[in-house]
Amino acid sequence: MEPILYITLVIAVLGAATFFIRALPFYALRRYMHHPSMEYLGKFMPAAIMMLLVIFSFVDTDFLSAPYGLNDFIAAAIVIALYLWTNNSLLAISISTAVYMFLKQTDYLLALFA
Repeated sequence: MEPILYITLVIAVLGAATFFIRALPFYALRRYMHHPSMEYLGKFMPAAIMMLLVIFSFVDTDFLSAPYGLNDFIAAAIVIALYLWTNNSLLAISISTAVYMFLKQTDYLLALFA
């Protein structure tokens, strides 16, 4: 089999599997859509997932050595500030990721503490 055809088929199968896995709960639970438990989960689960993502982003941060987690805190502050200013989550996440990667790759803040 040609490598490009193989790669295309693998991507197609993985895409279909991902779509199926994501769509299955909606299909299986569609008759319970207006159940109070489902409405409760729909109301509070997105915020809970976001909180877990924020906590997970600080898991490997070393607060005891330079730059003392400043890369992470600066990126988080940029996300918050840009989202509150523009109300555009894609813009806020993209710019803060770029700033974080710049700080992390160049060790700019580490040079300030050295």
